[in-house]
Amino acid sequence: LTLTGVFGEQGFNIGLGALSLGLLDGQSVFERRFYWVLWTTFVISACVLIITLLFPQGILLGIVLLFLVFGISMLPAGGGLGSSMSVSVMLAITFAQDEIRTPFECLLTAASYGLGGLWYALVVFLLWYTKPYRHVEILIENAIDNIQNYLNKRFEAEKKSSKTAQESIIQIEYKKQAIDSIQELREAILLRRSFVQGKTTAGRKYVLALRSIADFFDAIHSFRLPDEKSKFRTELYQVFDEFDSSLELLKMWLQNPTPNFEVNSQEAHINQLMKNLDEWVLEHKYENAENILNLKNAMRNLLNADKALQRLVNILNNKVHVINSESRVKTLEALVKEKKSYFNIRKVWDNFNLESNRFRFAVRFTTAYLSAFLLSHLLNLEQGYWLMLTIVVLVKPDYSVTMSRIFQRILGTLAGGTIGFLMLHFLAGSWVLIILMIFSASMSFYFFKKKYVNGVFFLTIYILLLYGYYGGADDLKNNITILRIVNTLVGAMLALVVSMLVFPEWQRRVAPQLIEVAVQRTEAHLIALRAWVLEGKDAEYRMARKQAHISISNLMESFRSNLKDPVQVRVDSNSYYSVLIFIQYIENCIINLANQHKVLSMKKPMIEFSKEFDHLKNQFSDVHFNIDKNKAVNYTTLNPEIIELKKSIYEKVLNASSKAEKENESSRYILLHEFGNLSQKIKELIRPIDKIRESYDGK
Repeated sequence: LTLTGVFGEQGFNIGLGALSLGLLDGQSVFERRFYWVLWTTFVISACVLIITLLFPQGILLGIVLLFLVFGISMLPAGGGLGSSMSVSVMLAITFAQDEIRTPFECLLTAASYGLGGLWYALVVFLLWYTKPYRHVEILIENAIDNIQNYLNKRFEAEKKSSKTAQESIIQIEYKKQAIDSIQELREAILLRRSFVQGKTTAGRKYVLALRSIADFFDAIHSFRLPDEKSKFRTELYQVFDEFDSSLELLKMWLQNPTPNFEVNSQEAHINQLMKNLDEWVLEHKYENAENILNLKNAMRNLLNADKALQRLVNILNNKVHVINSESRVKTLEALVKEKKSYFNIRKVWDNFNLESNRFRFAVRFTTAYLSAFLLSHLLNLEQGYWLMLTIVVLVKPDYSVTMSRIFQRILGTLAGGTIGFLMLHFLAGSWVLIILMIFSASMSFYFFKKKYVNGVFFLTIYILLLYGYYGGADDLKNNITILRIVNTLVGAMLALVVSMLVFPEWQRRVAPQLIEVAVQRTEAHLIALRAWVLEGKDAEYRMARKQAHISISNLMESFRSNLKDPVQVRVDSNSYYSVLIFIQYIENCIINLANQHKVLSMKKPMIEFSKEFDHLKNQFSDVHFNIDKNKAVNYTTLNPEIIELKKSIYEKVLNASSKAEKENESSRYILLHEFGNLSQKIKELIRPIDKIRESYDGK
């Protein structure tokens, strides 16, 4: 606003250059953001210069836009740098298409956009210099918040004897948010070399905090109660309540840290529950072995969660002496090797084929953008670049996201247009408009990544006030609200038509690949667990767990999107839901096995069950989506003698002469029970996958 008032049009262009970057900027590490900002600024300046020089030449500009827009749309195939750069560049070249300029003015406009980018880079540097670790702290807060939301949904689900499919879907959404936030935190930490190598106390602190957050989520994620009701359920619900209160206090403390912060430990409470359970079993001569040991395993999961939470609080409160462990550095450096490069042009070239989702989206986006360009020029629309801007922000690779954006864009524009019009009518020429502009601009940035419809609402108000206060001709000031609404509606309808007709990206097309990847990575997680148990390969296990979580998160997103696709092109929702639930359950069982090995030091009993690992691996060969349909599928579970082994182990639990022996045999039984659960769910997973495969008629 200040630059516009002082320097006029070029000051406005400087602001647009910074805006193009600011809209896509996120909470990533400084090095990555700074690198992205500088490269994107250079590309924006070059593209703006080309577009402004060709702006009077409609046909030539259209031809150049055809290649330029398609090329920019393909950039995300090259990696993270290309993803953010493509949208920023599209915003900038769309902003620049508003008037005819002389060659000198074109050069000045390109330089102004570049100056805006450098100005934004300076702001990024100054904010980083002031608080170099703030981005990590924000990501920790987000992860804790999302885990708390998931914890509450798990708590609600455990209290119900049965839940509807809609409640399960909502729980899946919250689980995905938690997984994604932990993954985002992990990526931010792995991108800092000083964190990985443990050169600074802060770096080592945040690495340990990440591990504690992941351990807490794994424990909550793996928590399961037996189906049978018992008096101990109410006590365990109280533990859930205490966890929720502790996380809320931790979030408040992170906003305003004070020394000697603590949260209540549940360790004594849970240990007393386990003791009470043993006494109750002896008193009532209860003989349902599986229910008792499952209940005890649930208590152990909560105990693990409590230890992880206490450790997290102590780490963040600097109560833990953080040392530079060589094994930890080795593990992290192995994980860094999985980190994506900034940009790989080879990947872009490899995606130039009709089977590539990125190529199909680039064709779809280019079609929509050029259609908007031609429509604005043929109809000689005022502020016609708004039409193209609508296409940039609405057309997304996923059909369901595009539909959601269209609805929110229309709703936010209509509401914001109405309020903005009233403000211009009653406050014309008043200094109050400046205050309202600053407020609406700030609120639009705040809401864009939280709730898009609110962001559009405030952005519409800001734009109307900006043009009404600084605008040129009186007729433009008077018609600005109508122009904004009309251009948005036409752009939204165009985005809808193109998304449905030009290479539409239904989930039916991508579901087989996502299912296969999820099965492969879950199997790899099981194999990595076996390698960790038998050979101590901790780094490989953590990498496999990370990849399994990412693949399941992608499958969750696909399932949600599939529900919003047209019915005639939708994957069978019941079968898809069953696949997702079974894969999640299998992943939970693997994590439970890992917790037994990690927390209870159960290396010897785990080695004892190496044959069961091999059996489960053989079972996975029948699950893969792309197996031969005519192949005879093996529906068997674990060997029958396992049942007898479970009985004999439980006899040892009841007749144990010492507490240590009892704990050891109980853990062996729980391990065996988890192997049985795994085998059963792998078997059950085959049927819904077969049903989905059959619906494709072999294609």
